[in-house]
Amino acid sequence: MKQISSLFFLIFICLRLNAQIGNIIYTDSNNFESPNFHLVIDSSQIGNLWQIGKPVKPIFNAAYSPTHAIVTDTLNNTTQNNLSSFTLKFLPNYWGSGKLTFRHQYDMDSIYAGGYIDISYNLGINWENIVNDTNWLSTFTTNIYGKHDTISGNIPAFTGSSNGWQLSEFAWIYDIATKWGIPFDTVFIRFNFKSNSTAISKEGWMIDNITFNGYDVVGKVEIEKKEMDEIQISPNPTSDLINIESKVALKSICIYSCEGNLVYKSNINKKHSMKISMNAFKQGIYYIKTIDIEGKTGFNKIVKTL
Repeated sequence: MKQISSLFFLIFICLRLNAQIGNIIYTDSNNFESPNFHLVIDSSQIGNLWQIGKPVKPIFNAAYSPTHAIVTDTLNNTTQNNLSSFTLKFLPNYWGSGKLTFRHQYDMDSIYAGGYIDISYNLGINWENIVNDTNWLSTFTTNIYGKHDTISGNIPAFTGSSNGWQLSEFAWIYDIATKWGIPFDTVFIRFNFKSNSTAISKEGWMIDNITFNGYDVVGKVEIEKKEMDEIQISPNPTSDLINIESKVALKSICIYSCEGNLVYKSNINKKHSMKISMNAFKQGIYYIKTIDIEGKTGFNKIVKTL
C-alpha cells in the first residue's frame, strides 16, 4: 500500500511540474572563461576567498571545463572564521519558474565548514537559504543539501567531501516571480562559504558551469507579451533620445539598469507619448517599465550605445 501511495504521489508531482514549467524564455550561463558582469564577488567581506582562475591544488587541480572555475582560492586552503560570498544577478525578465544548474567539488571540514546558496527576490535586501525558501509552489532538486544537513549556526549547507565533481540542480516551480513591489522577476543567487573558529583548513569549494534558466508559465507570458505590444519605443538601440508611444494613455514610466537599479522615474498625466533623454546613461542594456491608466504593466528592453 505504501509503494502504491508513493507511486501516485510521484505521478502527481510530475504532472504538476509539467503543467507549470513552460518554455525557456531566459538563460544565463557562466563557465568562467570570460568576464561576466552578472557575477559580483563581495569585496566588502574581509578575506573573501573566492577567485576565478586555474585551480592548482592537490584535489582541486582542474576546472570542469575547460580551464577556469571559481574557487575558494585557486592556490591556498581555506581559513578559519571566514565568510566568503559571490552573487549572480540575473537579468529582469518574465519568468514563472526557474532552474539553477552547476558543477562543483567540495572538500570542507564536516559540520564546522560548509557551502550554501541563498536567494533574494528584492535586489539583495532580504536573503533566504534556497532549501528554506517558501516563495515557490513546488520544487525539485538533484544533489542539493537538505534542511537537516547543517553546519555551525544551524545553516543548511554542503559539507564534508563530494569525492569528485557533482552535478547539482535546484528548480523553483511557478512562483519564482518577485514580490514586495519589485518591478520585474529579479533573482539574485548568492553562493557562500563559511567556516568557524575550529574548522580544519581544507581545499574548500570549486564551482564551474553555472546555468540559470527562466521558464514561462501557461497563461502568464501571453498576457505580458500582449501588454508589451501596446508600447512602442524607438529608436532602439539609441545614443540619446527615445520616443515612447502607447495605445493606451500612460501614467508612469520607470527605467532600470540590467542590475535592477532604478535610474529614471516619471509620473505622467495620461499621455500617449513621451520623449526621454538617455544621453547621460552608461552604455548597456536597460529595461523600461510602463503603467497605463488601465493599470496594465508593460516591460521593454532597450540598448544604450555610446
